[in-house]
Amino acid sequence: MPVDPNVQARSVTFALILASLMASSRAHSQSGEGAIAPSERNYSTTLSVPAEGMIVAPAETLAEFRPLIPGHADGPNIREIEGDPMAGPSITLFRYRNNYEGSRRLHTHTYTYRSILIEGEMKHWDANGSEETAVVLRPGSYWRQPGGELHADHCMTEHCLALVIFEGEVDADFRGSPLTAREEAQ
Repeated sequence: MPVDPNVQARSVTFALILASLMASSRAHSQSGEGAIAPSERNYSTTLSVPAEGMIVAPAETLAEFRPLIPGHADGPNIREIEGDPMAGPSITLFRYRNNYEGSRRLHTHTYTYRSILIEGEMKHWDANGSEETAVVLRPGSYWRQPGGELHADHCMTEHCLALVIFEGEVDADFRGSPLTAREEAQ
């Protein structure tokens, strides 16, 4: 019996999300040198959960977004799931609007991030590519962006929603003009 492509795409999306979350958790909980015991970790999150244990976040608890950079609602808006994106590793939902031009410019981030597109259509390209030649990413698409490598993005639909896992503080350097969300907020 043929497999419904929509069911298959949702299964792949779910598997990628689980794999990313597991890899992120392993990296933070078993990082070797400098690793800290679970009871000593800072589990900064906007969800109300105990320091250790299961996290369950129904969709309605993830509905409120805020600008990544305070006062810049036209830019990316985020919803923290785990961690503090202003201070270290985090798992967040990023919501982009079609009219946001900032990420269309080549830029870098200090830390590697992984992303899975949940809603909308996007393009993501590196310094050797262009928006015109980049492949269209649809829900379920995955990309890994190594820290320090030039890249750009564009949301092609009214809005885009992506799960983004940063290995460290969220920042952006637009060709020699470093900017962290924390610096911009000050």
